[in-house]
Amino acid sequence: MDLPDRLIRSVAADMFGDVSGIGIDLVDIELMRSLLDAGGQSFVDAYWTVPEQNATERRVERLAGRWAAKEAVMKSLGSGVGEIDPIDIEITARASGAPEVVLRGRAAEAAEELDVRTCHVSITHESSWAAAIALAVRA
Repeated sequence: MDLPDRLIRSVAADMFGDVSGIGIDLVDIELMRSLLDAGGQSFVDAYWTVPEQNATERRVERLAGRWAAKEAVMKSLGSGVGEIDPIDIEITARASGAPEVVLRGRAAEAAEELDVRTCHVSITHESSWAAAIALAVRA
């Protein structure tokens, strides 16, 4: 484990507890717009839950942010697309608007195998990019 990773894990452990994994993802919003245009509603239904679709109002930057969050969560669980179905990770919002992660199916199984009790996620949008970072925290 190199110095930056040890430092991040140390700070995260002080703030959140025992961090099992860290994930980050960056999404090109214009590329996401193209995928949405090409795939239509069936593409949206395949990757975002109905509550996610409603919360984002199908706005491309918000869908891109949630996609980045899903990928970051997968990475924090040591997995990726193909190992975990993106629909098994739902990004909801607390009353404050802060994102919250709900795991189902294979995502919940992966978390259980790692003794992860929660995943924290942060999402940002800037210009034509959406990014997210996730921390998987053990019980």
